[in-house]
Amino acid sequence: MTKTTYNCKKCDFKGKTAAGLKTHGRFKHAEHSKSHKFDLNIENQAQANELVGHLSIMTATSGWLLLEQIMKGNIAVLEEMILDKTDAITGKILSNEEVEDARKTRNVMKEMTEMPEKLIKQFNRHQSDGDDTPTYDPYAVDVRQFNPRSSVGQPRASTLKT
Repeated sequence: MTKTTYNCKKCDFKGKTAAGLKTHGRFKHAEHSKSHKFDLNIENQAQANELVGHLSIMTATSGWLLLEQIMKGNIAVLEEMILDKTDAITGKILSNEEVEDARKTRNVMKEMTEMPEKLIKQFNRHQSDGDDTPTYDPYAVDVRQFNPRSSVGQPRASTLKT
């Protein structure tokens, strides 16, 4: 009985199964590998859509969800340290400088967890800004600005039975 091996055309990898070779190719020779640089100079909607797609895929992966959960846990620990002014691990009292460092670290972690959603909104804003045709109606009036408690579609007070 002869054993079939599946050889990668791009490197010297030899797989036992076709599925193993396919998995190797997806991870080892991916189109957007770690060395891939994205063009962040958005000139058209297609570029913005591509970046939004990449960010949306990234935030849906289990790796991102794990990283986000870890960062949120660390943020909670840092918030306790800032409020209590004590180290969460050793219990020693923190100096004002150490508390400020913890505050800065917390802010950076918070920004990192929110970064993909902010970028998606920013790239989608590029989509709405790119439309050159005016979409406003000079005669349109939002009636809620005159009566913020407006109940559009509700019966008038004069028609209610008392």
